[in-house]
Amino acid sequence: MTKVKPTYIAEYASLAALTVFLQFTELKTGAEFLAAPFMFAAVCDRRNALILAPVFFVSGVLPEPGTASLAGSGAAVVLLAGVMTAQYLMRRRFRLYVWAAASALAALPYVFFLGDGAGLWLGIAAIPLSALMFFVFYEADYCVKVKKLRFAFGRREKAAFSILFAVAGLGLGYMRISSFSALEPMVILIAQFLSPSPAALTAAGLAVGAGSAVADPYNALMTAIYILPTAFFDKERAYFGAVAGVALQAGAMAAGITEPDYLRLIAPAAAALTVTLIPSAIRSKFTLPVYKEGGGLRTLVNKTRSETAKKIGELASSFSALGEVLALDEEAGASGAEELAHTLQEKCCADCPGRARCMKNLGGGEPEIALRELASTALKNGKVSILDATPFLSSVCVRLRSLIEGANAVAAEEKKRLALAGETGKARSVVKEEVDALSDILGKLSQEISRPLTYSADSEKKIRERLERLAIPVGEAYVYGGKEVTLTIPAAEERRQAVKQEIEAVLGIKLALTGEVPVAVGRTALTYRPQTRYRVAYGVRQMAAGEYGSGDSDRAIRLGNDKVMVVLADGMGHDRAAHVNSGYAVRLIESFARAGFPAEAMLSFTGKLMSVRMREEFNAVDIALIDTETGRTDIIKQGARESFVTFPGEAEVVECGSLPLGIVESEPVIETRTLTPENFLVMVSDGVLDVLGREKTIEILLGVDSVNPDDVAGAVMKEYASLAGADPDDATVIALRLVESRF
Repeated sequence: MTKVKPTYIAEYASLAALTVFLQFTELKTGAEFLAAPFMFAAVCDRRNALILAPVFFVSGVLPEPGTASLAGSGAAVVLLAGVMTAQYLMRRRFRLYVWAAASALAALPYVFFLGDGAGLWLGIAAIPLSALMFFVFYEADYCVKVKKLRFAFGRREKAAFSILFAVAGLGLGYMRISSFSALEPMVILIAQFLSPSPAALTAAGLAVGAGSAVADPYNALMTAIYILPTAFFDKERAYFGAVAGVALQAGAMAAGITEPDYLRLIAPAAAALTVTLIPSAIRSKFTLPVYKEGGGLRTLVNKTRSETAKKIGELASSFSALGEVLALDEEAGASGAEELAHTLQEKCCADCPGRARCMKNLGGGEPEIALRELASTALKNGKVSILDATPFLSSVCVRLRSLIEGANAVAAEEKKRLALAGETGKARSVVKEEVDALSDILGKLSQEISRPLTYSADSEKKIRERLERLAIPVGEAYVYGGKEVTLTIPAAEERRQAVKQEIEAVLGIKLALTGEVPVAVGRTALTYRPQTRYRVAYGVRQMAAGEYGSGDSDRAIRLGNDKVMVVLADGMGHDRAAHVNSGYAVRLIESFARAGFPAEAMLSFTGKLMSVRMREEFNAVDIALIDTETGRTDIIKQGARESFVTFPGEAEVVECGSLPLGIVESEPVIETRTLTPENFLVMVSDGVLDVLGREKTIEILLGVDSVNPDDVAGAVMKEYASLAGADPDDATVIALRLVESRF
């Protein structure tokens, strides 16, 4: 047995109470265009008709049983049943105007029972007014049920609530038993609910006052007495307005302005005491949230962007300084003959018994003068012997063997240091290039972020209104620069295509969904940017030579909103190691490309990083970097075989003259072409051309009668498979073309 939720019970209890209230208002005023439109609007908005219809019928008949009430209430229920039956048989939901028409027809019986004169004209007026009130109730029910009063109201919704407050005042004005009136306590509650918005509070007060004045002009004064004081307090202290209202009403009685009926103060005093005793944390949950356009937030966003741009600019400067430091010649070079000679003197000559004689023969100079030639030879050749000693050292020095051993030891250490310095220099060169490139990227990013965002409030308002007509509650909606849109909607909302179409209708441009990010429980932020002129369609066919996979790797990558990069890497060999190697190369290229590095830098970094591995592995890399707005395509090759650009009846060959990736000294070849939907760009690995050759490949490409890139790639691979023989190489064919996306 399904357990009924308390909220469900409370919801339908509230609907029943409202139905009874509207029937009461109709009975007192003769305005027979309230209860039936309310029922039709609630059922149209998917409320339970099996609950509402009996409540409507009973509340319409019991207060004043008779032919008129039976005919009026019964006709409305029959019409409701007819509309719902027709919907079921036709398997479709009717549009709102069908429900509005049924609501108008429900008012027809009253024409025959309201007599002549003013009553007759009121019955006739109830027919169009019933249709109007249907839309009023439908808009209000949508705001409560779907928007949950959390989001901005459109013009129609504001008008609907103003009319409903007037209806509420109309009924409340007649709800009086002796000295007790329902108007004052209800106005107090309305004022508390609307306290965060003085504008909404004032509009509601005017509507309630106007409606209640129909029953008694005194009611308009009472409404003002409780609405106006609340408007002077913020929402945390709104209860002071209720207390002030009681005091003002009592003062008016004491001054003789109003009838001195002090018993009438009991109900509003009880209401004022109740709202005063409720903790502010709880009371704030039952007040209307105020939606603001977010002008301050937008200013804050631009301020934050400016501060962020400044910090990124400082970071770019620090990386630039780091690059300059790395560019300094930190290589100290060889120690130098003089330094080595001085070292040998300290080690061998300081306590030498022949030091005095040596210095005498040198004219009083230090012994290191005589050691410089030996030191220079040791550094130059890496090693010295007694034969390399000068005649002076051979005839005078008593520690010649120690000098030779010391010179050789220092020369060996210097050799190791130079080798290590060479490797360090290579690593420092890689780091310097990356730091310089990163500094350039950060500098450009700083300039981009420093430009303030501009918003289009008019477009935002139109988007919000159009989506809310489709019952899609919009939280935030921002239009940047008139083209980029970000808005939040319920995560469960399935009508994404309708959202996109409505935004396109407002902006007058084709859009593409470029981002979808959860921002809160049950809500998601969608980002739309202008649709580029082209989209890229491509097909890939691959054949592996080894049993452990292909040495070729490929990937298609979207870079931002208007760039697509297609990468084909052919690793050396065709075993698992080649597959892993080419896969790493593709991943590194993708990472550098997404970070914003230019083509030369991303290939240079990838090649140097791959070259420092323990084993020697190379990759032939073929890249197509396509601008989907203009069709400009950079064909970037490093060690790759020819690519082909086909035209109707002919083909152009794009060649490569560079070494493969992984050889540090190699540089990529970059060719630029402008593609159109008439062209195919075909990239192949070396295994394909080794078997088919250039001319045969062109013949196959020109012989394919299809606009599908997959068919083109399939035709080339089919011919390769038939000619490859028993020992084929890895083979990959990628065919791509541009397709118009603005239609």
